[in-house]
Amino acid sequence: MNTYSVIMLGPRGSGKTVFLSSMYNKLSTQGKLGFFLKVEGTEKRKRLNKIYTKVAFEEEWPMGTQMAEVSEWEFTCCVQT
Repeated sequence: MNTYSVIMLGPRGSGKTVFLSSMYNKLSTQGKLGFFLKVEGTEKRKRLNKIYTKVAFEEEWPMGTQMAEVSEWEFTCCVQT
């Protein structure tokens, strides 16, 4: 299996985590192209879903990520065969 690394750079509060959670929300269900993403770890999946829900359905956006909270995310692309 191929592994690709993606780095997101930007100042605190610019929306990197919000972008990641929105991307995951869109790509975590299988679409017409026959693939979807899984995030490794239940807690990370819950965190991404919580951030997306806050942005999509509440008026306040989440606070910017603190330096101690910077994390790595590992996704698996699943393809229907």
